[in-house]
Amino acid sequence: MVSKGLNLVWTASAKKQLREIIGHIKKDSPQNAIKVREKILHSTSSIPGQPLKT
Repeated sequence: MVSKGLNLVWTASAKKQLREIIGHIKKDSPQNAIKVREKILHSTSSIPGQPLKT
């Protein structure tokens, strides 16, 4: 049996909020802004594979 892959879809609002968060962090620390962005994107990339994980 082949299972359907799940996708995580970022809404326009979520993308905007992420940009705003990263922009705020970037004011004080550009390096940390990059780290936080990468951490968020990495963390959310695993959601489709484990949608019921709590």
